[in-house]
Amino acid sequence: MAASLLSDEDVERLINIPIVRLATKLQRMMLRRVLREAGLPVLEWRVMFFLAHEGDMHLRALTAKRSLDAAHTSRAAAQLESKGLIQRRDDPADHRRKLLSLTDAGHALVQRIWPEALALSDDALAGFSNTERAQLTGFLSRLQDNVDALMREDTRPYTAKREDAA
Repeated sequence: MAASLLSDEDVERLINIPIVRLATKLQRMMLRRVLREAGLPVLEWRVMFFLAHEGDMHLRALTAKRSLDAAHTSRAAAQLESKGLIQRRDDPADHRRKLLSLTDAGHALVQRIWPEALALSDDALAGFSNTERAQLTGFLSRLQDNVDALMREDTRPYTAKREDAA
């Protein structure tokens, strides 16, 4: 048996690993406790959540602003449209483009799911003081800002292989 090339400490220094691990577990819990009953996959919920939060927007703007995969998000939007939860309509400013928006049924579903999503978040943060929660939010925001800056500085073209790498 070959010796391990990387130590656990080295692996944990690669910030992607613990963040992806945590995000995956949180998504599983969201699916189990909240979304499965509503018949929504996680990505469909994310599309609905962002539309509820930010209002009507173009698919391209949604994917760019929220770092979502365009092809997967387009399929999720099509599924949501077929379920009657979102609609596409002409952009009054540019009739070549379509705006995505929640339907009345979509609004109602978000309003039903939102308290359950918040409860899950509160459960995940159980044992954290308000100060610790604020610190965690601040740390995550700073990390996001750092990564955004790195992405702006990196002008190299990227491929799916590069994006999917740990």
